Amino acid sequence: MKEYDLFPEFRIDIQEEKLLESKDLRGSYAIILLSNENRNTFLINLQNISKDMKEYTCGDNPTVKLAGLWGTCSGEIGGMTVPEFIKSNAEIKIVITDRLLRIRYIFRQYADKQEVTGKLSEIIRNDRLPSNEIMSRKALRGLSSRPIEHMDIETIIMTAHTAPSCMNKQPWRYDAVVSEDMLEKVRETLSEGNYWMKKAPAVIAVHAGLDNDCRLNDSRDYYLFDTGLSVGLLLAQASKMGIIAHPVAGFDPVKARKILEIPDGETLIVLIALAYPGDYSDLSAKHIKAEFSVRERQPLEKILRWV
Repeated sequence: MKEYDLFPEFRIDIQEEKLLESKDLRGSYAIILLSNENRNTFLINLQNISKDMKEYTCGDNPTVKLAGLWGTCSGEIGGMTVPEFIKSNAEIKIVITDRLLRIRYIFRQYADKQEVTGKLSEIIRNDRLPSNEIMSRKALRGLSSRPIEHMDIETIIMTAHTAPSCMNKQPWRYDAVVSEDMLEKVRETLSEGNYWMKKAPAVIAVHAGLDNDCRLNDSRDYYLFDTGLSVGLLLAQASKMGIIAHPVAGFDPVKARKILEIPDGETLIVLIALAYPGDYSDLSAKHIKAEFSVRERQPLEKILRWV
């Protein structure tokens, strides 16, 4: 399987995966019929579907038309209707893939047209909506001191590490502060306004170096931008896992650099509190109000310009 499998619950075997990747399916959603009998593959690609969803390309022969998955595929499966073929073979899968050839759903036995096209429509509809994990993310301050498993922190950092960067330089560096001794030292560097952060059982220190990324002749130094992209993925993954990830700039950078032994030539960009949601009763009145307020954003037309 791929290094990062976004939908591990929908897996096929290696041979089927190679067969799938050999097809020119990227860029469109697709319904694929897989049979384990002689590794026959009957492909239905949404790029070739008419608007009334009645005509599909069958197999690799563009001249052979299938009147829907649930009709006939003359010359491809011995003249049998597809339902007859499916029912004659226990090892059958109807696979739905998306534009990036990710498997989104598998029917492991015959399913009727309404069920398959209904699932496809649901997937397409949901894909066009903003991500729930991202839209529900909020920089909360009511933290629990309950420890976070190292494996979960690694998952969050691994996700951040998949970010794009200029020429794949990957300038970001993450220090996971989890020992009580180091946490106490880092807490001493926080500004008064970040008192709430002292309950966090983990703090992620993010640093990067100017010389570890692209430096262009018009003074565009990419290390801050690329590290910001990485942190954005970190926040989204933490939100998906139900973990608060709250970045702060309010700390003494000189003291924090010394405590964390940040290498010369690197900038300590941000500290991120990681914690499960917890008690908010000890927050200030201002912060309690912010905890339950609706997230405010400027109107889209103010930040988006069509040209």
